[in-house]
Amino acid sequence: MTINFSTKIGDARSPPRPAIRLLPAGSGGPTRPAGQRAVAAVRDERKNRFACVSSAGMKTQDWLGLPFDVLRAQYACAVQGGLIQHSLLASSAFERALVRLEHLLLGVWARSV
Repeated sequence: MTINFSTKIGDARSPPRPAIRLLPAGSGGPTRPAGQRAVAAVRDERKNRFACVSSAGMKTQDWLGLPFDVLRAQYACAVQGGLIQHSLLASSAFERALVRLEHLLLGVWARSV
């Protein structure tokens, strides 16, 4: 605490309190548990995906791959929520199985890296 010596002794003022910055409830900041932040992130990703439809249009492959992207997001939410154990091996096995399923169901319209 600093005292201004130009004022009277009984008039010493305390420094202003630092402003506490609270994030809005929908921002997914530290006020939400990890599972809710993950769900909010998926929701934002879906909004962003559908927003690009109106602006630039999506390719057929993107439209057809949307259900597989939802499965990936649900798997990520389950891991972050603690329903599935976090494992790189399990994650890669899930991704490989999902890619195989996508190629099996979509054939030539399946996305590839």
